[in-house]
Amino acid sequence: MLICLGTEMSNSNRVTNLPIVGGIVACGIFLVLISIVGIYGAARHHQVLLFFYMIILFLVFIIQFSVACACLSVSQSTEANLALQGWNTLSNRSRMDIQESNACCNFTKTTNSELDQKLSPCPLQV
Repeated sequence: MLICLGTEMSNSNRVTNLPIVGGIVACGIFLVLISIVGIYGAARHHQVLLFFYMIILFLVFIIQFSVACACLSVSQSTEANLALQGWNTLSNRSRMDIQESNACCNFTKTTNSELDQKLSPCPLQV
């Protein structure tokens, strides 16, 4: 599933950051390889492979749990500041693509209705 998600994101216009897509695909491939090791160890009753499979799965669980706790501990203001910093580092083309796909204008303006366009059109270069 992660491999398909990474491939779909590389084909879509929403996520154009290649390291993010590559990381998702690499995680998917890593999990598939670990699953193959587990299947092989279970089919052959190979206790050493199953032990290392169990250790690797435990480490993956600890990493996922740590990331989830870190994400839950971030406040809304910190999250907004991080998103604003990310927005400020984007190129103008990326900003325009995001604004077009989400029907918004700039980072803080959430609507881009026809009335808003007449009153204050979204600039081409933000």
